[in-house]
Amino acid sequence: MKKLYPVAITLGIAGALASVIAVAMDKSLPYRIGVTEYPRYLWAGRLTEAAVGLALVTVLCGIAARKGWLPFALGLVSLSPLLMIGGVHSGPNPEMWCYSNLRQIDGAKGQLASESGLTNSNPVTMADISRFIPAGFELRCAAHGIYIIGSIGTEPRCTVHGTIPEMEAAWRRAMQAQQDGPANRSKPVRSETNQPSAAAGSGR
Repeated sequence: MKKLYPVAITLGIAGALASVIAVAMDKSLPYRIGVTEYPRYLWAGRLTEAAVGLALVTVLCGIAARKGWLPFALGLVSLSPLLMIGGVHSGPNPEMWCYSNLRQIDGAKGQLASESGLTNSNPVTMADISRFIPAGFELRCAAHGIYIIGSIGTEPRCTVHGTIPEMEAAWRRAMQAQQDGPANRSKPVRSETNQPSAAAGSGR
């Protein structure tokens, strides 16, 4: 069991480093997280989870080794900086970012069709519409979806989030479900025991 002691020390140091890096990443994020900052936001979360896991394993190995207090101290060091993480950023929304990108693509397709006299079913590539995309606007799905431009007259599509109408329909369903939830909970529950039975009715 004493062989676990150096393992506990190594894991504890790794957990402490992961925790410090996670805090540094989190504090470097702006309040409004955009597409550019989103990977850093994800890594801060992953490192936080790794630090917690390493801290727990460090403590367990320290208990099993029964030798010294250093693993427990390293476990606490791994966990304590994590109390400083979170709560100060606006929630990232990859789906809304993708929706905005698809609107840009759809608008660019419309401009291309109007300028070039294209009709429905004419194929379009990203290179064809690139000059209609505002400078500095990066058409990239934060969830690693691939954009399918499609031909004139068809909706552009993201392989992860779908098309503009599909996303709008999903949002409407979600809003409807939220509205129906309180309404359903406010309805009185009808119990069969409150209804007169057929036998009771026949006895009168």
